[in-house]
Amino acid sequence: MRIGDVRCLRGRLNGFTLIEILVVVAIIALLIAILLPSLARARELAKRTQCGANTHQMGIALHMYTLEQRYYPGHHLTFGRWDILWPVRLNRLMKQPQAFWCPSAPADTQWNGIDRIYNTVTSAQPDEQATFAYGYNDWGVAETIGRNPPVYNRGLGGHINHHYEGEVRAERVKRPSDMIAIGDSDSGSTNPKARNGFWETAIDPIDDSGLEWPGDRHLKGANIVFADGHAEWLLQSRLVEGSVGMRKKWNNDYRAHYDEWGDKSKYPIANVPPEER
Repeated sequence: MRIGDVRCLRGRLNGFTLIEILVVVAIIALLIAILLPSLARARELAKRTQCGANTHQMGIALHMYTLEQRYYPGHHLTFGRWDILWPVRLNRLMKQPQAFWCPSAPADTQWNGIDRIYNTVTSAQPDEQATFAYGYNDWGVAETIGRNPPVYNRGLGGHINHHYEGEVRAERVKRPSDMIAIGDSDSGSTNPKARNGFWETAIDPIDDSGLEWPGDRHLKGANIVFADGHAEWLLQSRLVEGSVGMRKKWNNDYRAHYDEWGDKSKYPIANVPPEER
């Protein structure tokens, strides 16, 4: 063997050709492209599981609260700066303010259990916030404020201490296991009309613009607490759909109240039973 051949062989043993390097790089890139979506989904499933544990804790507290008080906690005061009280009332039993933060929600939705929560914050004081990871079903399918004659709240209580619009007594909820109580809010939503920083503590299905819809941060769905305390995950599209069956789940009398839907023009009355109109 000639000296030149030996040198060539030694060069092949000590390194790779450019083509070989490019092939390896292409294989690595392909593996990353295949694995990254799976890793991202696994990471989100882990966050959804943690959020599910949070809603489970809230469900236990909600059940305990209704057993003790015989009514649901209600959403907010209507004097002063409209303090949001449902998290405060549940946290007195839970003593776990960290459970009111979903790990998939923006960081500024974390609550320390001390700061006051408002529908919106304009003064930006250090001891108050308006961003929040979870919302409360305060009105059901429609607000019943100031009606004449008065109409009882359809949800679980909007205006605290109000006779018709305030906290709902436990016996008024006809199907607790089927009534939506608390769920992921739309905080951080990509929906340009979402109320980021405004009434994030409330959820409802009606606003056609999606202003107070439950969130879709968990694989297009939300973790939901029902009025009996159990929790489950549901697609956002299912939660806000204009069907009699789903709209019943937002109202304490387990009726759809079709005539009160703000988006009923999208759903022909011929498809709605007379007793639900």
